[in-house]
Amino acid sequence: MTEAKSIPMSTAAIRWAKTALEVLEAKLGTLLANLRADEMNRRNRERPNDGTHWLTPGEYLVASALAALIVPSDETGPGAQEARGADTLDRLVAGSHPRQLLYAYGLLAFDELALHKHDRGFAELDQEKQMDLLTRVERVRAESATRSSLEKITRRAAILCGRWGGLPAAVDLFPTLVEDVLQAFYTSRVAWEWLGYDGPPMPTGYYERVQEQLILRAWPRGLNRSETATQKE
Repeated sequence: MTEAKSIPMSTAAIRWAKTALEVLEAKLGTLLANLRADEMNRRNRERPNDGTHWLTPGEYLVASALAALIVPSDETGPGAQEARGADTLDRLVAGSHPRQLLYAYGLLAFDELALHKHDRGFAELDQEKQMDLLTRVERVRAESATRSSLEKITRRAAILCGRWGGLPAAVDLFPTLVEDVLQAFYTSRVAWEWLGYDGPPMPTGYYERVQEQLILRAWPRGLNRSETATQKE
């Protein structure tokens, strides 16, 4: 049997496909915003008003679970959970309106992804299922920056289908979330004691050691620690 050959799309066809996707995205975005309005309003009514906390109790649990995945604890040292990273995230979000929008829709999106695939909220899943969802979000984020025009259109169409499950808002949150979790961990007393650092000021000291631990522990982890240690030897 002769294999079917792929026919390259013309520039005009690609432009038409992009326009059609933009129209669909706009219409679906309006529909989903209306569907999510009630849940967002409910969450907004639960928010603390003390100026130092902003996450709802449910959002705090999701943020805590995500932080524990990004900087996990193991036999070599503590992680974001021991450093109470979610508390630091809460304070960061409370003081930043752009972060509030990003986290509000992003954390809701992680719950929607979990509900869509497992019929349970993100914080209720076991860590393996949580990691699967976080890995999916990270993969979509990475692929969106490295594809051709046609591949990007195909990816946008796939993401458009995934909007029912909250994927885009989770993808948007991902880079800020990783950066904030790393900041929360490496500015904590738990991390300082683990690194043997007494606290500020630290104009130049410990830079190399912090960078080494970022490579070994930060998301994405790459080589595991035993492999890295073997290579160093």
